[in-house]
Amino acid sequence: MSYCSNCGYLWTSLIQCHCVGCHQHFKSETSFKKHKRGGQCLAIEEMLGKKMFYDAENRYWITGKMPDIRREG
Repeated sequence: MSYCSNCGYLWTSLIQCHCVGCHQHFKSETSFKKHKRGGQCLAIEEMLGKKMFYDAENRYWITGKMPDIRREG
C-alpha cells in the first residue's frame, strides 16, 4: 500500500500515480505525465481541456475517451 504523508491519500495499485505537488491521483503514468507542463501541475480546468476526466468512483484522473457513466435500471 502506498500513502501520501502530506494529504493522507492511500492506494494499492502499482500502476497508479499520485502527484506530491498538487495531490491529484492518476490512473496511469500516462495521465500523470499529461497533467504536467514544464514541471508545473496543470489546473483542473486545464486537465479537462486536455481531455482528461476525473473518475469520482475510483478517485483518480484518466486520459482518453470519457467513460460511460450511464447506469441501466
